[in-house]
Amino acid sequence: MGKPTAKERQQKVVEIICDHVGITDEKEREAVAMAIVSRGKRAGGLKANAPNHYDYPMANAAWNGIQPNYYKMQISNIMFQRENERALFDKLDKVKWPAILDRDMYQLILMGVW
Repeated sequence: MGKPTAKERQQKVVEIICDHVGITDEKEREAVAMAIVSRGKRAGGLKANAPNHYDYPMANAAWNGIQPNYYKMQISNIMFQRENERALFDKLDKVKWPAILDRDMYQLILMGVW
């Protein structure tokens, strides 16, 4: 039983997030997975930039809902969400997610600036 692969770390984080907020719909789980890094040493953390709102609107809603750094949230995308995107965002936004999900915020906390 060695170190988990990047994909396994991503899947574990997605599973934890979805179980915590009660997401059972497969499309919503897929959207959360698209908001989480799946490769490299940052696997399991939130992507640095939100998925494109026009190509992946559900993934963008998931990214904004999980984002612990409210300075990075994309207000215009939140304002113009469709009903299903708003429902996913509302589910995820009710939870105060740990800062470790956002690399920039986590580094600022470690430096004592945040």
